[in-house]
Amino acid sequence: GIELGSLIVGATNPYFVKSMEHWPNVITITSKNANKKKKTDDQLKHEIKTNYKQLLKKDYETLKTLVPSKNTTLFCDSLNNEILRRHFLEKTERFMIPFERYFTQLMPKAAKISAFHPPALRPFDQEEFITLISSRSSIVDRPIKKKNLQLVKNFMQSTNFSGWLFSRTEAAEKKLVEIHAQCLQSDNILSEISKRSEVEVVDLIMRLHEQICNPIITETMRVKLRANLDVVLYSLSPDL
Repeated sequence: GIELGSLIVGATNPYFVKSMEHWPNVITITSKNANKKKKTDDQLKHEIKTNYKQLLKKDYETLKTLVPSKNTTLFCDSLNNEILRRHFLEKTERFMIPFERYFTQLMPKAAKISAFHPPALRPFDQEEFITLISSRSSIVDRPIKKKNLQLVKNFMQSTNFSGWLFSRTEAAEKKLVEIHAQCLQSDNILSEISKRSEVEVVDLIMRLHEQICNPIITETMRVKLRANLDVVLYSLSPDL
């Protein structure tokens, strides 16, 4: 069959209730009083059928802070929206803390970055991440509970995780390019050349060329890189 992905279908025909009962999530709204033509919210019956298994407990404390629907006004709606927005923002930030800490560990250590050793970001290893959060480690103060662990696994299979990882990876790689460009601008690059093999020096020349052509670096950095490239080329033996 055709993969439709995420899809919402709205219908008033009762036929769809029966024909689409195999769908994972179905919301039905029916009238408590069929005789009245105009229906208000309190005259409607809402029902949700879902195959989704709830992994988190209901937050009754937050629900108690909401203004009851019978007092609904524009101000009350705005207040409820702000309460829910802040609640889910705080929940999301707490949930993402282990991900952010783990991602930070994927960055190479500053001591290992040099003009001759361009930095590389380690890939996000989901199995390693699950192992780290399953016990006390550098990214969690206490082991993640079993239900929360399943929530983490579900999240890592979602497009939301893919989007977050892409965004963080893009920003990190841009930062590493800038750090490496700074190393290539070092004033002591000539003294370093004397300790390196000809293969490493040729490799360095290629990296200098790449960074000079890199559109994200500033013109000031580009001038310094060109100067260092001239220094490296001048130091080469005539037979190269």
